[in-house]
Amino acid sequence: MANVEVYDLPEKSAAVGSDELEIQETGGGASKKVRLDNIAAEVVNAQPAENGFPNLTDSNVSFTDGTRTFAISPSASSFDFWSGGSKYTKSTEDSVVIPDAEGLHYIYYNGSGVLSSTQTYNDDLITDYALVSIVYWDVTNNTGIYVAEERHGTVMDSLTHLYNHKTVGAKYGNGMLVSDIVIGNGSLDSHAQMGVASGTIWDEDLKHTLAADAAPTSIPIIYRNGSGGAWRLIDATSFIVTTTGTGRAAWNQDTGSNTWQLTEITSGNFLCMHLYATNDVNHPYFLLVGQAEYATASEAQQGSSTELLDLKLNGLPFVEFKSVATILLQSANVYTNSVKSRVVQCANSAEWIDWRYLDIGVVNNVSGATQLYWGDIQGTLSNQSDLQAALDGKIDGSNNFIELQELSSDPADPQEGFWRMWMSDGTGSGDEGDVMIKITAGSVTKTATLVDFSAL
Repeated sequence: MANVEVYDLPEKSAAVGSDELEIQETGGGASKKVRLDNIAAEVVNAQPAENGFPNLTDSNVSFTDGTRTFAISPSASSFDFWSGGSKYTKSTEDSVVIPDAEGLHYIYYNGSGVLSSTQTYNDDLITDYALVSIVYWDVTNNTGIYVAEERHGTVMDSLTHLYNHKTVGAKYGNGMLVSDIVIGNGSLDSHAQMGVASGTIWDEDLKHTLAADAAPTSIPIIYRNGSGGAWRLIDATSFIVTTTGTGRAAWNQDTGSNTWQLTEITSGNFLCMHLYATNDVNHPYFLLVGQAEYATASEAQQGSSTELLDLKLNGLPFVEFKSVATILLQSANVYTNSVKSRVVQCANSAEWIDWRYLDIGVVNNVSGATQLYWGDIQGTLSNQSDLQAALDGKIDGSNNFIELQELSSDPADPQEGFWRMWMSDGTGSGDEGDVMIKITAGSVTKTATLVDFSAL
């Protein structure tokens, strides 16, 4: 077999000129030479033309509230990036001070390789330059409440990146199971706490791994406040609600003319807390305060999907958020824990509503998100009457009866003020064929036989 030798001859060689490469094949008593000219130009042209960073490991990013300074520095000796079609190498820290102005600040390397910031979004930030981060600055509290990881790679073409950024947003990867919810009577702090398992989300070509946050979680809470509804962040506590007024849970109310506040919930009423996974370098999860209160748990559960689509999120126009779950809570003066609140079960006994597999992140243009599908049933969600009408249409009017299939075990205890009925197969409570009922009232659950099959 012939051997192939590849070597770069020095410039002083008479055989090969400067910036040239000679490839010589020898064997079988003969030799062949191939010369490639202008190697330097060829190497440059072979470099990635797309803007961005080859990896996340060569650099570190940070934001300092006290000086409003965003910084990116080498994690070792240097880091590379491409912007404006050119490659740049940085061996020292770069920083930029954002102006003291409310809202979003886009941090990027411009076409000259200079770290810059702007509050004006333009597609060029993605298609031409190297976007590094997006910071939301709270001018009232002098805090960067959101610092996004935006060091995307150089493999995905910029138009695909732009399309995904503006239309698709973050996607669920795996994990992020809500856990350790205790359904109780509001007497213990654990009745308003939870845990979250580790998991991943994808932001275009970036895979974000979110560490587990065991119960009680420490997840910050976000809400809108004041005229125009500027976004505000409440530092994480061990609870999944925030309180106001006399100490009951707060919901986020638009009092009119786009003026927002945290309003104490009416004693005994219910609210939703929405859990999101993010690309924030400091807060991988956040809880968003629901923007309505409800008289019953059933209404809160029904309203959770409405809120998910209709949450008013103007001023936070990101799609790099993934909806994970909604937790229903009731707050009342009779509850004696620190937040006068407790998690309540959904109608199907679930402890939380799972949105991980639903293809909805943060919906910014609610006028374009007016349809929700449940199998082959859909509705506008302005109220639930359209969905109810569709459900009613599924009922066969000729069969006016209730049909129950026997269960091999007792259902979970219903929450306060609810009851559950089932037919036993004799394994759990009751004998085979008995119709059973379980009722919870006054924090006490009792089981009884409605119909004794053997006596019929």
